[in-house]
Amino acid sequence: MGLLLKEGMSSLVANGVNDNRIPPVETMELMAERLVADYRVFNASYHDTLIEPFPGIVEMLGALKQYGYRTGVVTSKRRDGAERGLGIFGLDQFIDCLIAADDTVEHNRFPRRCVKGIECLGSRPETAAYVGDSTHDMIAGRRAGVVTIAACWGPFVRAELEAINPDWLARLPNGHHSVISGLSSL
Repeated sequence: MGLLLKEGMSSLVANGVNDNRIPPVETMELMAERLVADYRVFNASYHDTLIEPFPGIVEMLGALKQYGYRTGVVTSKRRDGAERGLGIFGLDQFIDCLIAADDTVEHNRFPRRCVKGIECLGSRPETAAYVGDSTHDMIAGRRAGVVTIAACWGPFVRAELEAINPDWLARLPNGHHSVISGLSSL
């Protein structure tokens, strides 16, 4: 989570290798490429039935729009998959900008994608916030010079997110209340 697919699969291969029988790097790269290919076939077949927004996300995004905030998505998904996922649930109506994996060379732990999102929104780092559900997101946001808000409802546990020292923690995406009072400073 928070990594490019190839990077994540390479990590899985490396972590699953028996230390007594380490295959050549080329073999490990081929294994990772095969996992990526298999994942993409599976994802194309089941994506639409396996995804759903977290409870409160639609309401929270609607509230942000109502309060006049511009919002963007910076994701490690490719553009076609990100647009498809946002569109299925009508979330695209709340998103002013989308920066996907295929829009930059650098990815989540690097600030360039975050900076590109800020530019796309016509904002500046000192007036922007980056909400993310991974430690990678928090690192990128910090490096981009924005306020970082860790979303505690994603794949990383709160303690992992707190260890990165985000500026704020968002406990739940519970509609209007999360916009106003769902944040706690560390």
